[in-house]
Amino acid sequence: MFQFFISALVTMLPDYLYRRYAQGKRLGKEITLYNFWYELRWGIIACAVLTLTLLLLGGGKETGSPMANVVNQNVSVDELPFFITAPGQTDGLLIAVALSLVLVVLGLGILYFRIQAWPDRLAKGATKVQLQIVGILGLISLFTFNNIYWVAGLILASVRLPDFITPLKEIASALSKSPTTKN
Repeated sequence: MFQFFISALVTMLPDYLYRRYAQGKRLGKEITLYNFWYELRWGIIACAVLTLTLLLLGGGKETGSPMANVVNQNVSVDELPFFITAPGQTDGLLIAVALSLVLVVLGLGILYFRIQAWPDRLAKGATKVQLQIVGILGLISLFTFNNIYWVAGLILASVRLPDFITPLKEIASALSKSPTTKN
């Protein structure tokens, strides 16, 4: 709990003070319960990350009873598994699991967004209209989690649509330059 208060004091309070005095937003008027997350999202995220970091790195007081620090004389140190830490020490396995979890989540997110961007990269040499439609289908699939839009964008990106606009523009410019005959 102490780590959370320190983190909130360092992260959320300056974010709120900036919104209050620099932007002129008041709590209860412009900052309500409904838009609290949106207004203070960077402070809240930074507070959560800092709190977890402090908790994982062992910042804080020792918890438990004073008898927890007494080593049991009947148990040999050689019999204990490698992941058991001594009281008051930083748990290396917990830090390794937390870091690997963060890396796996980031890796899967990068993979997801790379797969999501395949239609956009595939339609790179296409016409501007086709590229825009593929981009819109990709955004719709990203926000609605309906994969049919992504598949439609992938199919549209892989098929080259003929350019109808350039010949029509040339015909229109040729007709505008030609002398008109009056009957």
